[in-house]
Amino acid sequence: EDSETEGMDRTADLCKPHMHLYLRGWYQQVPWQTAYNINGLASDILEPKTYGEACDHKLSDHWKKAIKKEFGVMLTFDVWEVTPRSKLPPGVRPISTTWVFKAKPNADGTIERLKARLCARGFLQQYGKDFLNTFAPVARLSTIRLQVALSGRFGLKMRHLDFKSAFLQGKLDIPLYQELPEGWEDFLVPLLAEKGTKLQSTDVLRLKRGIYGLKQAAQLWYVALVKGLLECGFKQSKSDTCLFTMIDNKSSDVILITTWVDDCIVSYNNPKQWERILKMICGKFVLGSGTDFEWCLGMAVDRDMEKGTVCLHQSLYVRNLLKRFNMEDARVVRTPADSNVTLCKEMSPQTKGEMAEMERIPYRSLLGALLHLANFTRPDIACAVSICSRYANNYGPAHWQALKRILRYLRGTIDQKTGKSPGLLYDKRVTQDKPVIGYVDSDFARCPDSRKSMLGYVFICCGGPIQWKATKQSIIAASTAEAEYIALSEATKEAIWLRKLLKDFRIPVGAIPLYEDNQACIKILENPVYHARTKHIGIKVHLVRDYFEKGEIVVPYISTHEQLADIFTKPLPKATFEKFASRLVHWTIHRPWNNSKDITTLEEGDSPTPSSSKTVGAPKTKNSQSSTTQRRAIVSV
Repeated sequence: EDSETEGMDRTADLCKPHMHLYLRGWYQQVPWQTAYNINGLASDILEPKTYGEACDHKLSDHWKKAIKKEFGVMLTFDVWEVTPRSKLPPGVRPISTTWVFKAKPNADGTIERLKARLCARGFLQQYGKDFLNTFAPVARLSTIRLQVALSGRFGLKMRHLDFKSAFLQGKLDIPLYQELPEGWEDFLVPLLAEKGTKLQSTDVLRLKRGIYGLKQAAQLWYVALVKGLLECGFKQSKSDTCLFTMIDNKSSDVILITTWVDDCIVSYNNPKQWERILKMICGKFVLGSGTDFEWCLGMAVDRDMEKGTVCLHQSLYVRNLLKRFNMEDARVVRTPADSNVTLCKEMSPQTKGEMAEMERIPYRSLLGALLHLANFTRPDIACAVSICSRYANNYGPAHWQALKRILRYLRGTIDQKTGKSPGLLYDKRVTQDKPVIGYVDSDFARCPDSRKSMLGYVFICCGGPIQWKATKQSIIAASTAEAEYIALSEATKEAIWLRKLLKDFRIPVGAIPLYEDNQACIKILENPVYHARTKHIGIKVHLVRDYFEKGEIVVPYISTHEQLADIFTKPLPKATFEKFASRLVHWTIHRPWNNSKDITTLEEGDSPTPSSSKTVGAPKTKNSQSSTTQRRAIVSV
């Protein structure tokens, strides 16, 4: 733990938050597809930052193949038209480009291929002249998780589709011109010569399609995708505009598609119907590849059709994260946050010198990586990450220790035999009274800096969470009942949206139960009478009462000992945390600390504070007893 390198960011791009598997040889083979037989892990490759570095790289032959392939793709999609510079319209400035290089991994982390992407320098574009609209949505994660849960529940087959060079399939609505890219003499000139076109240094390229890097490229692709799917007979959801359904009441055929830029998750029950629709989609777009739903958006999928279970996990992401911050051999802890330590601003540096010393700590880099993990597949760390995110602008040694504690916890959750970490499990054998049930809770004025309360809620479908939230409330509550009432209002908004989404899936749904453990909060909801302690509550909070009277939600009471949302509101002791965490994420093995010698000897009540232990990864100062390190943690009572 005293190593100076532990916790430091060794390689900026080792851990990729959005890795997807390039799956070869399904549906359509295109002439530019090539195989890269390179041993090792994708995370171990130092990716070049410029075209020159790629040409001088030890894998330069592979990078050059990737560059040639990218040029071939662009010519196949007829992206450019060679234009003499003398014919440029007056006042038009061509946009320059840059190369982006990535090593794409397989599900096990090995190298699948090397990718080169030619991107426009979109920051040079001018609004109103070079672009207008830029908005392009992606599916909500709760929509994807709900589709996965329902697919497992009803035995729907699942596929993952990838559109080939998606942005190149959107047509530009504004004329744009591009400078000749780096490498045009070595690669583009020969390729154009085969088509009978000459390219000279005095030429520019008129863009006919959106390329990566243009501000409007994503919006152009989204418009083209929506138009194509609607023409194929799909119906676009109003609750999530990236959900498309095709449900035949007579034949009971079902096809569900959720889109995330160029990735599509497909669920269907009739293979013949899906093949017919797939041919229609192939007639409108170029599909890169597709296979069973085993990897998507950085999540690995383990499915057992016989048992009816589906598990989403990010084991590779967790291992790469530990490797990136040199925490592979760190001692493990049993909880992601210490229940006896409350972080506060007093632990932050107070002088410019102290702030400058802390700047070398990769706090924000690690925080962003953990936020991604907490939002995708690890709700058990959501509360700890949310608390640490409050101090991203001014963090001290104690905050850095708290953030690294999450990594120690994550390391302890990895199965040493299989390398897998816990994930979200959806099981059709789990019985629920309703398709979706919710739990909502709040603490009271726990934040020592603002005295605001922290709310948390989670919605369960088929035994697994599909949506959760752990965040600080926007207003200060005057009582525990008011804090719970505000949390209930936020959970109600999500419940109403989920009701609409379930209707788009044609799932019969009645009132969604929101389990609450505060009797006073339930009484305020059930008895809308004037009271001195509730007269100041805002109108927007009282929306929960309107939906309650309409019968769209019900709020049953649940004991605090069974309140699952309690894990999102505050750091919990070991026993309570493990009880709730096991209901949120699926463990592949028994808890590793039950018989592990690697467990840290520090118990919850003896957690290190800036004054009692050395701060790992923090800058060293001449005076070990500085004003910052002398500040002790606030012990919650």
